[in-house]
Amino acid sequence: MPGDEFHAADGFPPTLRFSFSKIMDLRYGENPHQKAAMYTNGSGVGVANAHQVQGKELSYNNIVDLQRRGT
Repeated sequence: MPGDEFHAADGFPPTLRFSFSKIMDLRYGENPHQKAAMYTNGSGVGVANAHQVQGKELSYNNIVDLQRRGT
């Protein structure tokens, strides 16, 4: 948007907007009674864009483990 340009000398912008698209609902969140979902920013990079070959639906903990292995 015009006028929303960021200039480091001016400090942090007053508003920061992100746009993500939901890829899938996860089997559960950090705990089995919690709901969770996975989102992507559309870059095509990262765990959110991997292809699951087999096994149960993923949970939040599975995603965290995958991210740790990638670092």
